[in-house]
Amino acid sequence: MKLRPGDEIAGMSVLKESEEDQHLLVITSDGYGKRVPLSDFKVQNRGGVGVICIKFKEKDDRLRSFVRVLGGDEILVITENGIVVRQKVANISTQSRTATGVIVQKIDKQDAIKSISLIGADMVGEGRDEGEEE
Repeated sequence: MKLRPGDEIAGMSVLKESEEDQHLLVITSDGYGKRVPLSDFKVQNRGGVGVICIKFKEKDDRLRSFVRVLGGDEILVITENGIVVRQKVANISTQSRTATGVIVQKIDKQDAIKSISLIGADMVGEGRDEGEEE
């Protein structure tokens, strides 16, 4: 992959072509996020420069995390100040690669999204007490 001056590798994800309803979940440091269908990303040859996956609302906003998700998955959103919120991936809207996204987690001006952790659909519901809401 060719990098332009100022570009950095944010991460990588292994994709499986056989699974349906696959999306890339993209989250920024300011709490914006969206799901983008994997079909919106074309396969690139060696030396490609990549494609835009989100537009930032603020100049200092940064891509904080991205992960391949399925409709039944959940995520934990973790802020730099230690706030953790569990959310269903299906509640985050699907948008195009060039969209800004929606507010996934409201944060204070002094806080930022640090990371997200994926809870796969096969793990959803495990570890909850009987009668506890999902």
